[in-house]
Amino acid sequence: MKLTLLLTATFVLVLFDGAAIAQELPSQIIGVWKLRDVTGIEVATGKRIEKAYGEKPIGYFIYTKGGHFLWTITADSRVAPAGSAPTDPERIDLFNTLSFGSGTYIVEGKTVLHRYDSSWHQVWTGNTRSTTAEIVGSKLTMQHAPFNSPISGTEVAGTTTFDRAE
Repeated sequence: MKLTLLLTATFVLVLFDGAAIAQELPSQIIGVWKLRDVTGIEVATGKRIEKAYGEKPIGYFIYTKGGHFLWTITADSRVAPAGSAPTDPERIDLFNTLSFGSGTYIVEGKTVLHRYDSSWHQVWTGNTRSTTAEIVGSKLTMQHAPFNSPISGTEVAGTTTFDRAE
């Protein structure tokens, strides 16, 4: 009898704890997140992709209460153009060292579905991208579903980590 009661209590605690975590992500994700790191793996080879945005990329991810998101990432090594109007090679370098997106989102369990209304390369605009998110303390970790990299053209899976900024 004691064992049955103990097992039932354990099951209820695990069940409610899981439900609480699922309920918390939609409210916990709201806010401003400062980029910590971006990593990627080539799906076909398992090879780690060198950090396209450098060792200390710069960026933020913002989630609003109203269901909107906006994010930006820039490389730590960006160089300002020599003049007020960038040359074509300078524009290419600037384009290749930034990314951004915006749109609406919904949270389903640990999955965040991002519906893009704009993106730096237009490939994601009008599409929904799936990300698995986990918040531990003040750290947000996002595991991105595999996608074709607009820079390398290969299929990659990525992880992005952020620290809560506010």
